[in-house]
Amino acid sequence: MTAKEYLSKGRELYFKIKNHELIIDNLKRLEQSIPTPQFDQEVVDHTRSFKAPFEKWIIMRIDWENTVKKEKEELAKVQKELGDVIMKIDDTSYQAVLMLRYVAFKNWTDIASELSFSDSYVYRLHGKALLLVEIPKEDSRVEYE
Repeated sequence: MTAKEYLSKGRELYFKIKNHELIIDNLKRLEQSIPTPQFDQEVVDHTRSFKAPFEKWIIMRIDWENTVKKEKEELAKVQKELGDVIMKIDDTSYQAVLMLRYVAFKNWTDIASELSFSDSYVYRLHGKALLLVEIPKEDSRVEYE
């Protein structure tokens, strides 16, 4: 596992959470919608359901919210772990670039403007900083599935 792959695990989890939050927003919208009759389908006489039409959307939303809650807890642990690894680097410029990229999940342009550096200089700092990252031994092994 390279330093970049190791540091990217928090970023990947962050964007996974963001996608799950979009699903939750969509389910909230569906909860509040009113179903309409389907006139293009054949009418079938069947046992009437006594469940509210929006019940399934509420149940799905609650399940997704529980999933996101667990993922956020995991993300907090990963951010702390990554922060500890990054803080072992002596150079504060390297620390700042890595913290903003892999712990605060900023894009390159935002990092450059926040640090008052050019984009190309941020890329160079990032490349040099990655060479100084020491991956903890328990995470340095290659995982096979």
